[in-house]
Amino acid sequence: MTRLTDIVTLADQYRVMASIGRDLPAFSETLGIDLGAIAGPLQIDPGCFQDFGALISLDGFCRLLETLAVVSGDEALGLKYGQFIAGGEAGPFSLGLAHAPNFKEMLSFYVKYIHVFTEVDVFNAIIETEQITVEWSYSPLISQCEQYADCEAALVLSRFQRFAGRPVEPLDAQLVRRPPRDKSLHVKTLSRNVTFGADINMIVVPASLLDGDNPSADNVIFDYMVQQCETLAASRPRKKDIITILKEDCIEHMATDNRAIADVARRLGMGERTLQRRLTEIGSGYWDVFDETRNELSKRLLTDTDLPLSDISVKLGYSTQSAYTRAVKRWHGKTPGQLRRQIRSNLRS
Repeated sequence: MTRLTDIVTLADQYRVMASIGRDLPAFSETLGIDLGAIAGPLQIDPGCFQDFGALISLDGFCRLLETLAVVSGDEALGLKYGQFIAGGEAGPFSLGLAHAPNFKEMLSFYVKYIHVFTEVDVFNAIIETEQITVEWSYSPLISQCEQYADCEAALVLSRFQRFAGRPVEPLDAQLVRRPPRDKSLHVKTLSRNVTFGADINMIVVPASLLDGDNPSADNVIFDYMVQQCETLAASRPRKKDIITILKEDCIEHMATDNRAIADVARRLGMGERTLQRRLTEIGSGYWDVFDETRNELSKRLLTDTDLPLSDISVKLGYSTQSAYTRAVKRWHGKTPGQLRRQIRSNLRS
């Protein structure tokens, strides 16, 4: 039985506006792919993409983009989809961006209300003398977000370019994702200096963007979109429960030496005894949560990736692959290879 606190269920609490997929059926058609056949097993109804008020699972949409990338054999699919939809966005968030009085106001609106459109873990805009740095990341519970991060990068850049009314050449860009085999589109679209395997997604643009006026500025529309976004934000409380917070931390630091309860408590801004007490109150303990998260992440990596077992064991923080094998046998009574084959057989049937 699926626990209400497993990482897949917890990941589903993060949402994105369904309209992010409005153009996905047409985009998939250009690739000769039947979107419905792929979306069905992920429990996503493509019809919901036309509902501008609906929210869907961010994790589910990320997995949909990843599946499309695999089926199409295109590691830059997310980047291309971001470019495909760039001119046709709608909704209060996009309209607010489009009608902001100036670039600085637009940037402030972007940071304050991005979570109305998509739930990011971090989204910052840092204005310096020569450059503006935009950085973002997603919850560690969302394990497959390479294509979605690419899509977001394309959208950030296209929104800036639409506002400026001219092409914007980033000074720098970095992505958390693994490097694609063919980097040419990322280099052409994002930056000649684009790097991969970073700690956070980031785009750096010239500070000269702050000097331009917005030809589409409309204070009446902008103020109304601020009100709309405030209403939406108030209806979506963002406070995480202790299990979500702890499992995110476990995933983020699983392969490091900083996973003792004292280290965790310090990162969470509380005392070790306070953390233990809060977990005891809900009938749990730190190492129980850690082991449970390890098991769930192991299962997800076996299901969703073709990573070698040796790589998975490293990601899970095991000193040897044999130690990982013993853990999987303890959890499931099977070796990792046997479990992977069983899971995939069940998915096909």
